[in-house]
Amino acid sequence: MNITFRTFVKRLLLPVMFIILIALPVHSEKLDNSAQKPEFSNVDELNGLSAGLRKQNLLDSSYKVATLAMQQSEESQYTRGKADAAFNLAQYYLIKSLIDKSIHQVRIARGFYEEQGDLSGIAKCEMHLGLVYFNQKKFKDAEYFFSKGIAGSAANDVQTATLHYLSGLCFSETGNFNQAESHLLKAQQFFKDSGIPKRLLESEVGLADLYLKSGKYDEAESYYSKALSGFRSHQDELEGISKCVYGLSLVYKQKGQVNQAIQKAEEAFEISYARGFFLVSEPAAKMLSTLYLQKGDFARAYVYQEKYYGIRDSILSADNLKAVLSIQSELQLSKKQTEIELLQKQKQISRITIYSSIGGGVLFLLPLKAFKEEIPRIILALSAEGAVS
Repeated sequence: MNITFRTFVKRLLLPVMFIILIALPVHSEKLDNSAQKPEFSNVDELNGLSAGLRKQNLLDSSYKVATLAMQQSEESQYTRGKADAAFNLAQYYLIKSLIDKSIHQVRIARGFYEEQGDLSGIAKCEMHLGLVYFNQKKFKDAEYFFSKGIAGSAANDVQTATLHYLSGLCFSETGNFNQAESHLLKAQQFFKDSGIPKRLLESEVGLADLYLKSGKYDEAESYYSKALSGFRSHQDELEGISKCVYGLSLVYKQKGQVNQAIQKAEEAFEISYARGFFLVSEPAAKMLSTLYLQKGDFARAYVYQEKYYGIRDSILSADNLKAVLSIQSELQLSKKQTEIELLQKQKQISRITIYSSIGGGVLFLLPLKAFKEEIPRIILALSAEGAVS
């Protein structure tokens, strides 16, 4: 049986073309839906979750969520999401003592906040950089960033008051007592007016430490006693109590009141040593050893000297362990980053493959789509041919 080309078109090709042309709009709609960007609210929730997990000390989970938030923010080109995710990563790296990574991420975050003109975000990054240098005892560098944060912050908020407090501590360490007092008094007043008791007590301890260093012992005693009373009125503030009691022992020592100094130092030592507050128990043990030696009580001097050496060795061991854990964290993070990059590459390859397939189909379908207008004319022609035959 002979089948003409026109008969072939009429019986087979036209129905296939008709089905394809009907399916084309549906396929295009699916492509449009697949290209939709993630909702910004989802990214904000992820960043909030990352910060919350970090506060609960769930650091690995916080890191994973922050990384996911960064990926989604980059896909959706959400600048605020990228800024918050980078800041969360910077906080994570700081806790893990991965200082270079922390500085790198916070600078990325600051760049994104600057794009948006977010003064609060910028100030937050300056404070973070200041804390990095403060922990390294680079107080002048820390003060530079705290000052930048103050200059860019709102005139009267918690973040600004905290920056004043930290600036005061820096100036106190570098011996600029007048500047230190000015910043600490501003912080104290804000926390007092705002009803933030713990921050208020911390600023009062900062002022007490400042007055002790500058030789104003009566003022130091007054602020230590004031803060001590505040800490004792709250539960689970034993660290604050031990700091204030030890501060009073230093004041009494400077005033020549040796027995009172020993009494307060022993109280501070007992509280801090039992709970591992080495920042108090180590200097308290050393001072007690010295004071008992001066009094000729060699037995007690020896006991506290041994305790002092034991605490110092524990601190050194803890520092060494921290350094080892830091290296381990660096290796684990490098491995995780490699895995993330590999997954991203695989995702890109999959997309390229899909788009290539779709592109080839579109190139085939475009002339068919253009041919759609010709179908009625072809059908009419074929019908006319059938009528003639």
